[in-house]
Formats: sequence, structure tokens, C-alpha cells
Amino acid sequence: MTSTSLWPLPRWLTLLSLSGFLLLSPLPAGAAEPGAASARPRALALLNYLHDLTKDDSSQLISGQNLGHGNHDPSTSFQENVVRLRRVSGRWPAIVSVDYGFDSVPSDLRTTTDLLALHADHGGIVMASMHPANPWRGTTADDRTSRSAADLLNPDTAAYGRWRRDLSRIADSLSQLRDHGTIVLWRPLHEMNGEWFWWGKRTAGQGFTPQEFISVWKDMFEFFTRERQLNNLLWVYSPAARVGPEIDSVLDYYPGASFVDVVALDWYDDQFDNLNKWDSYAELARLDKPMGLAEVGPLNRRDGSFDNLVLLNRLRQDYPKFGFFVFWHSWPGARVAIVDNRRSADLMTHVGVIDRDELPRFDLLPGH
Repeated sequence: MTSTSLWPLPRWLTLLSLSGFLLLSPLPAGAAEPGAASARPRALALLNYLHDLTKDDSSQLISGQNLGHGNHDPSTSFQENVVRLRRVSGRWPAIVSVDYGFDSVPSDLRTTTDLLALHADHGGIVMASMHPANPWRGTTADDRTSRSAADLLNPDTAAYGRWRRDLSRIADSLSQLRDHGTIVLWRPLHEMNGEWFWWGKRTAGQGFTPQEFISVWKDMFEFFTRERQLNNLLWVYSPAARVGPEIDSVLDYYPGASFVDVVALDWYDDQFDNLNKWDSYAELARLDKPMGLAEVGPLNRRDGSFDNLVLLNRLRQDYPKFGFFVFWHSWPGARVAIVDNRRSADLMTHVGVIDRDELPRFDLLPGH
């Protein structure tokens, strides 16, 4: 495929050139609309582009690479996971994903913000997530010690203060991206149906019930969209794919169509032949939202021997509703990133994979 700033116009978008300006036509009835109160042309165009890729007859997937965490030097990770992939394959991943903080959200997120803005300025899609500290104890994301989810909605509690501090720091970065004209796939509180994070499935009196999780999600949604006016977000609901009955259904914690724009699964495997064994893919597909893999990589073959094309071939053959994939980053002792595994160039240059230069130029549409 060739890189271009104009592309075949699908059903959801008509661009007219008039005196040097690009004008977006109204979306037709039945097109996807963002859950947030956003009418930004870029957000609408991106959402509907993702929706078109979710159709069964689409044979392409958007490529993505995670950079790591905002408190773990994401600029170095960008060089190791993204720039090095460009050198090896000649292609940039279409999606760059970053985590705002692992176990803590730093007060200074300028590096993270700048990396996301830079990728978007060059035509890329950006995604952000978080692993916030336990708000009751100020410890780690996997510290399951908790009290009541109601504490996070009550300004009189210490847990509320810690939680709002982290959300406010993230909102500051997202606000800067909004003002820059950058649309963000916002993926908070992922893998909530598992029992390994403090916001996850309630077990042994710790964690959240589905109703508690939904109340926290909706409160965060209101804080971001109403109070902080973050109308540049597309909200991504991203449960873990089930590996057995110990993980709840991917639908149990779903906040509702008005609070979610995109759905995704997190899944690590070496063959990707059991992704739907417990109906995770089928259940999520029934929501009729744009759909992808927001966190993916090898499970046991983390020595660099994983074949990247195994994932691509399996997705195209068995999971046609997925429209994107985002590989997690590597870390010491675990080679998970695209570039650290076999046939990375073959993956990125495959006709079924969309890289950054093959995306529609959403950044050329009006930002507001």
C-alpha cells in the first residue's frame, strides 16, 4: 500500500476541499457516535473508521505498540519499541499506547504528553491507560486491600483524595492533548473481571462487585467529560479474555453503551487458539462497538522466539471483528514487543496490517 493523505471515502466520511479548508459532512444515520458529549470531527471520524474495521468483511487490522509507563521513562521505551521497529521494518505502528503510571501517577507527565502529541501530529492514533496506586493505602495497583467503592465517591475520605489526585494529574495531560487537537483512546481500569488489581473482581472481601465498578467508572466519566470538559476521549472498555471460571464474564462490568465507545480484550498467548474458549470474543462482539485487542503478546515464549505472524493469521482467520491490536512493551526478562520477536518486519509490511502512514489523516480534520 502507498502512503497518502487522501483515501478512498467510506460510507462514514465525505471530505470537501473548499478554499484550502477540509469540511466534514454530517454522519449518516446509524453511524457510531462517541459516548462522551463530543462532536469533534476528528473523534467522530476516528470512531467510525474503527467501526468500519470491525465489520466481518474487513481484512485489515491497525497495528499498535505500547511504550510502557509514564513513571518509567517512556521516551527510552519509545526508542526501544517504536523507533527500533521503524528501523527494522520501515514502518511506524499506527497506534502508540502509553500507561500514565504503574503503581503511581507522576505529577509531571510532560514527556508522556509530548510523545502522544508527536505521534498524533504525524498521523498516528494514541491510546492511554493507567495502573493507579491503591487509593486506600497509597501502595501498588495489585494491592487488593480495599474497603468500599463508595469511598472513591465521597470527598470526605482519604481514598477519595488520593484517587482524585491521580485522576486530576491524568486529566491535566489529557487537557493539554485536547487543546493540541489530539483524540485519545482512553482505556481506564482494564482487566476488571480478573482478581489481580484493586479495582478488579471481588474475592475474599476485596475488590469490586460489578455494580461498584460501574459506579466508579461512571463517576470518572462524569469528572472527565463534565467537570474537566475532556471531549477528546473515546472510552475503551477492556476486560481480560477469560481463561476459566475464575475470571468473570467480559460483560459483567460493562458500564453501558452511553459510557463506552470502543471495546477490547486483553490476551496473552502463544498460539491464540483459545481466545474464545469461554466466549469472551463472542460476548464482546454482540455489543456492536468498534473492537480490538488493547493488550496482547506471547504468554510463555518471551525469549524472542514468538512468531508475530501467528497472531495476525489467527486474528484474520478466526476473529474477523477485531480491528486493531496493541502489543505490550518488553521488560527485563520478557521480550513481548513486536520488534523483540520473530518476523516483525513481515508483520508490519503485511497487506493485512495498517501502519501509521496508511491511516486516514485525522489530524488534518478540524480539531474542534
